[in-house]
Amino acid sequence: MPTDSLDRKATFTLPDGLEIFGGFSGDEMQRSDRDPVRFPTILSGDIGVSKQIDDNVYHVVTLIDATDGVSVDGLWITDAQNDRPEELGRGGGIYAVRSVLRIRQCTVTRNMALGGGGLWNEESMIDISYSTLSDNENRAVHNNNSKLTIRETIIESNRNTGHEGGAIFDSHGSATTAVDCVFVSNHSQSEGGAVFSLGTSVYVNCVFRGNRCGDYGGAFFQWAGSLTLTNCTFADNWVRNFFGGGVSSIPKPTIVNCVFWGNRSPRGDVQRQQRSTTSAVINHSCVQGWTGSYGGVGNHGLDPRFIDFDKGDFRMEAGSPCIDAGDNAAVTSPHDLDGNPRILNDVVDMGAYESICSDVEPVRLKCPGQSKLKATLPTRLPDGGTVIFSSDADRPKSAPVRRGKAKAKWDRPPDGSEICASGCPETCRRSKCE
Repeated sequence: MPTDSLDRKATFTLPDGLEIFGGFSGDEMQRSDRDPVRFPTILSGDIGVSKQIDDNVYHVVTLIDATDGVSVDGLWITDAQNDRPEELGRGGGIYAVRSVLRIRQCTVTRNMALGGGGLWNEESMIDISYSTLSDNENRAVHNNNSKLTIRETIIESNRNTGHEGGAIFDSHGSATTAVDCVFVSNHSQSEGGAVFSLGTSVYVNCVFRGNRCGDYGGAFFQWAGSLTLTNCTFADNWVRNFFGGGVSSIPKPTIVNCVFWGNRSPRGDVQRQQRSTTSAVINHSCVQGWTGSYGGVGNHGLDPRFIDFDKGDFRMEAGSPCIDAGDNAAVTSPHDLDGNPRILNDVVDMGAYESICSDVEPVRLKCPGQSKLKATLPTRLPDGGTVIFSSDADRPKSAPVRRGKAKAKWDRPPDGSEICASGCPETCRRSKCE
């Protein structure tokens, strides 16, 4: 229940075995009818004076010894302000100790703590999927001797006013596995704009874009433990001092089927600006400025030909040297970041996205009536993929590929607007019916 108390220690304490489902409007007949995006269920720490943060609660959600597991699905967890000193300042949005927590379709945002503004995990197992962790201060997640699994989640615009990771921190004894995630615009004063790890790090089909920090590892800094990167894309990350605009790693990382491009640092040649390690196991990857000094097989420094680097679209154009250039033996996920099949044309691509077509024809438009418009991408595509059709006059449409074709329908937009298709090289055509 909401509180009218001014007690900043007020919190939603979740007992072991609890399942919470949000996103209901009130007229659903069954749980599957709910819509957490349209009807968010909000757990807020904003007590006292509304929108005045210095009287907000310390922890919005608390779990202690929930060893059988707690599930939260379809919630917003927001507005914690844990500004207490030292150990009391751990955890803002969620404080979990010796617990098992499953987070699905949730948004954890605008929380602050001295450590773990979004989540503090102490000797816990956390599984996050289909969620957003954004705009948290002093990291989205702090793992202390904990295990974290993240799938199909956006980690965006989190910041650390101190050091060691803007979005995720892993202590010794911690392990993080991230699959199909996007890390964008996270910031730390130094050592890992998005991630700092002393533990075991496994990242698959992830994009790191626009992350930054002061020293070492604009996106990622692995200080100890181990680092494995498979089919990841690091682009447009930067560091203000020293090396490794994309990744810095002290232990020898294993890197397969990855792309490093357009990352920046003030020191080192172009290759060291992408990733800075004393040694590495690197194979079948594209590294800007590649010199061959790291050895390995199947590596190159050719332009990956992103569809739109400036807008952060790191899918690849037809003819990219990264298409069909990876190592199938390294693939651990059946699909790419878009949800398309991970291996097409018998050989996996480099990077987080699988190219679903090669040569592409212009979008074909038909107007079956005065108020309807149908767009078709006529190029033969592999079944099971997805094409995004977008219009500057309407919302994008996600179209599955069936029998080699992808189609979308709209209420007819004004003549002269554009219909575009992406997932292949982007093509556009004016909507005027012929």
